[in-house]
Amino acid sequence: MEHKLFIIFIVANFFQAMAFEEKLTCNIFLDKYTVYVANLLPSGNPDPLTAHCASKDWEVWNSTIAANQNISWSFCNSFIGRTLFFCHLFWGWRDASFDVFNSKLKASCFGLVCYWEVRSDGMYLSGSYPPMNFKKMHDWNNPKHNI
Repeated sequence: MEHKLFIIFIVANFFQAMAFEEKLTCNIFLDKYTVYVANLLPSGNPDPLTAHCASKDWEVWNSTIAANQNISWSFCNSFIGRTLFFCHLFWGWRDASFDVFNSKLKASCFGLVCYWEVRSDGMYLSGSYPPMNFKKMHDWNNPKHNI
């Protein structure tokens, strides 16, 4: 019995290690997804776009994204399909926090790609690369501020 538990432990760790490998290769049981977050905010705006993107186990990005640039990362969806990545974006006095990948969103990520565009009026999702047919998914939070 103890031997069987050890083998199960080794197999479980093998799948977890594969999901976060630098040179990511997913096996036949795990789909490889790529998430893009692109900054399409006006380039003349003095306020930078700051993004904090992460999962429970992986700090993907915590810095600015230059105008007309993007960040991206790839991962293997978990065997039971519970992978979740979120981003918290800050632009001047606006902010937005939302999931960029989860079990419900993966249905919108055709070709295993979730391509997000950050625009002045909100966040848009395209499920393909190259991106097309964007759908607005989130607005900016607009807390009261004094000018």
